Amino acid sequence: MTSYASTLAEPTALDSYLRGWVAARCGAAPAALQIRTLGVGVWRLERPDGSPVVAKHHLFRALTRGTAWDHLDVESVVLGRLHASGCPVPELLAVDPETDFALYECVGQTTADAYAQTAASHPPAPDALGARLVRGCQHLHAVLAQQRDLEARVAPGGEAAALRAAWTEAAAAAEGALDWWLAAAPRARRAAGAALRRIVAACAAAPPLLGSADYNARNVVLDEQLQPHFIEFATLSWDWPERRLVQYGTSLGAGWPEGRFVNLLDESARQAFARCGGDPVLLDYHHVVFLLNGVALLARALQAPATPRARALLAAWKHPWQRLAQLCALLGEPWSDDARACSLRRLVREHGARVLAAAPDSPGPDRPLRGSRISGPSGAEALVSRSSAPVVGPPATA
Repeated sequence: MTSYASTLAEPTALDSYLRGWVAARCGAAPAALQIRTLGVGVWRLERPDGSPVVAKHHLFRALTRGTAWDHLDVESVVLGRLHASGCPVPELLAVDPETDFALYECVGQTTADAYAQTAASHPPAPDALGARLVRGCQHLHAVLAQQRDLEARVAPGGEAAALRAAWTEAAAAAEGALDWWLAAAPRARRAAGAALRRIVAACAAAPPLLGSADYNARNVVLDEQLQPHFIEFATLSWDWPERRLVQYGTSLGAGWPEGRFVNLLDESARQAFARCGGDPVLLDYHHVVFLLNGVALLARALQAPATPRARALLAAWKHPWQRLAQLCALLGEPWSDDARACSLRRLVREHGARVLAAAPDSPGPDRPLRGSRISGPSGAEALVSRSSAPVVGPPATA
């Protein structure tokens, strides 16, 4: 069997392969194709008429080859069924199982993450953008819920038991974030902790659904009409739809020079979630826990900035104190009228502002974090997308 590493390691060999393979499927002369790298293992190829396609090398397929969760097989089956059901996903045009390459319809020029980070250079986004994202995500979940045979294709680490374990770590990290935010206010800390424990329990009691294990705003591609299209279905897992939606709808801006946290799920999106049969309160709960885990990640990094993990995070999430202020602001915005969530958000908003006001005048990763040290397991990043670490730079448009 052909090895990608042995046959395509040289740029010229890769260029020749892509041109020949894609041209044979698109009816174009190999030399006429324009190739542009979009990211690691992803290329955009433009045909003479200007119409593009996207080629991707499934880098880790070799680790799953021959298993029920083979990356290339799973992507082929899942995308085929979703596309046939009218879901907002690209069409899979071809696969090469010998080299682990796949060829896709090009559905847009930018990701939701990139759009949010460069919003100043775009026309104002329509109010319906978040609602479209919600409807698309719910459509995916509804279709996959009917594909019972795909349950056997869930990747190791994506089982329901693994989800429960990851949620336990996420809850501990959120508690640690409250330890820091509310270190000087023990009464508020007790009240917030009681609310958080009920929030965590309510989320855990809801049934998880089958879906992509790789859910973040970089895996939502927007077309010219700002219609979202979801990508990356090579790995399946069990997870809560609210958790997936929160992470699809939150731009982390990792690696951007002035990156920031941007919420794409406005009030119209939350109303759309309710109209799709979702529970807005659970969506609110998952948003709270997700943002608190972001606080925990930054707090750990600022407390031990010399560790490799901290250096990577601080390089990706630049201006950590500004990032903490953004998290505080997002946490302070009510998403529902639920008493528990509103109480916790209010306490974080009030006391977080005091913590930030006492921050160093010129904060940076070399300054120690003031307040209580974060407790709990070190895997807080398990919630800030289990399968996609938030420490990579901004990609080219897709």
